[in-house]
Amino acid sequence: MAEARDYEPVHKRFPEELEDSASVIDEWVDEKALRARLAADLPVEDLMRWLRRHYDQLPDAVVLRLYHDLIKETHWQVQQADTLGATDLSRVRVHYYPHGLHPDE
Repeated sequence: MAEARDYEPVHKRFPEELEDSASVIDEWVDEKALRARLAADLPVEDLMRWLRRHYDQLPDAVVLRLYHDLIKETHWQVQQADTLGATDLSRVRVHYYPHGLHPDE
């Protein structure tokens, strides 16, 4: 019981608590390797499902940030689907219009 009274939790900073998301992503994943793997896998019809399949160990906030960063890239063509999709992440289900990536020609 004495140990319980003296317990002090260890504080772990999660990505959504941090302001500089670029440094947070660097802590979780090698972005250069991720982009190389993605480029090798093109075409990708649903980027969110691709991220989930290959990087399922990442926290939801990191996956979402990567998704938004990757669809803004100019290294490939991005196409948004007309139909609504859904993907289960670790803690949340995301409803979105999937983005497909295709080689830049």
